[in-house]
Amino acid sequence: KLSQGDEAGALKDFEEALRADPRDYAANFNRAELHWRAGRIDDALADYRAVMAAPKLTVEAALAVGDRYLSLQQWKDAVDAYGRAHDLGGGAASLARRAGAWEAAKDLKGALDDLDAAVKLDPGSAPILAARGALLARMGRERAALLDLMSAVRLAPSDPAVLIARAGFYARTDKPTLALEDFNAAIAADAANAEAYNGRGALY
Repeated sequence: KLSQGDEAGALKDFEEALRADPRDYAANFNRAELHWRAGRIDDALADYRAVMAAPKLTVEAALAVGDRYLSLQQWKDAVDAYGRAHDLGGGAASLARRAGAWEAAKDLKGALDDLDAAVKLDPGSAPILAARGALLARMGRERAALLDLMSAVRLAPSDPAVLIARAGFYARTDKPTLALEDFNAAIAADAANAEAYNGRGALY
């Protein structure tokens, strides 16, 4: 019904779905997404909270709600949603996402604690190592940051996000030649990566 532009009919069906199985999260999630796209943020938030309280909540749904909270700058709610995803078995990825929410809330210790735990769970994850390295750099811990970033690039030498993270570190620590090499490598790996072009442009 949504694809046919029938919002009223879609909302009615979501209500019917909730009556049929109030333990499921899907109808609340779909209705929240409808409200979110329409700019009805308070209505969307109410439904996202209902999603988080649903007994049949899944890791994927909790992560998706966390992402929406993050986009709406609801930092505490995002932290809680990612934490719930971790409790449901979300593993290192959910901890890494929660670290991002902690950092957005300006709690760098909370962010680092989660990234430390994520690295212990998945020591071979280049994105998680890169994220911890970037955070350590922002905290002024340059030696530890570089160790993580070098390890991340060794694990994933063609991953644009990992290369961009190390390039950013080099740019901030007055190593423009090394930064340029990483930005160029990121662009070679993904010619449509806006972040890499933006970083290289700023470096120039």
